[in-house]
Amino acid sequence: MDTKKYEDLSIGELSKMGRNGDGHAAFMLGWRYLHGKKIALSLAKAQEWFERGKDDCPLCLFATAFDKDGELIDGSDAIFGSALKGVREYAEKGNKFAQFYLGQYFLFGIGGIAVDYKKAYGYLTKAYKQGHAGACSLKAWFYEYGEIVGRNIEQAITLHRRAAEFDGYAPSQRWLGEYYLKERNFKEAKKHLEKAAKQNDMIAKMTLEKLPLLKEWAKAGDQAKEDFITFSETKEKYDKIVLQSEEFKTQNVDKMEGTVIASMNKKLDGLLVELGETNKIMAELNTRSDQRFVRMKKLEETINDINKKYS
Repeated sequence: MDTKKYEDLSIGELSKMGRNGDGHAAFMLGWRYLHGKKIALSLAKAQEWFERGKDDCPLCLFATAFDKDGELIDGSDAIFGSALKGVREYAEKGNKFAQFYLGQYFLFGIGGIAVDYKKAYGYLTKAYKQGHAGACSLKAWFYEYGEIVGRNIEQAITLHRRAAEFDGYAPSQRWLGEYYLKERNFKEAKKHLEKAAKQNDMIAKMTLEKLPLLKEWAKAGDQAKEDFITFSETKEKYDKIVLQSEEFKTQNVDKMEGTVIASMNKKLDGLLVELGETNKIMAELNTRSDQRFVRMKKLEETINDINKKYS
């Protein structure tokens, strides 16, 4: 398959050729629908074209292992096995789509192929050098987890940014959104998740819907940590006051002068006032903790409802 030949064709030309039985044209048209390149994104139409071209093009056959929602279908591994020979031949001839697919064979161990990170990295790098966004995204995986190459999260971010910002690759847009979500950078997270959601990335849509709840959850968690520290410090102070009060009470006042007793009583009164104040602070912290627990429980229930909606 001459990648350049088909990449440069118009939608109309590809449609005509695909309808006339050209599986490679069908693949390129399906790929454009899949990623919204020069045409409105439609996973359903992408799968229609892949189905149409699967008997003539192994790349189409590979793509039919996924349904219109991008999920693996039953029997997907058998499909991967059937497509392997053709995909390998195309990859060895320099086809970037085939190199990307063959990289997945070795990365995930599909189609009867044993996992081989070295070979996966090699094929993905070849596709990446030809500008394949998916290969760029999967190449970032190696830097994220330190396989073959040393772990380098900054390089992983750079590669995902390249795929997301220059090629509009939804999985990388989603990855960046989830990364910034973990970093508590909600503004940056929302920006990338929205881009992925516009491309019908269901996980991005789900995370985006949960974003305000996750933001509130994170804030509540931070407040809980702060309150715990305050409570611990206040409790320590409370215990010291109680100890001092007990020490005053054990002293023999019969042998003390009146002025000393008066001074001691004044200090004891001050300690009792301070004791009351610290007790009040701890009570307020406990009340706030109970209220926060109730609110976080509701947040958790709402988040679970959203997860169920997308499952």
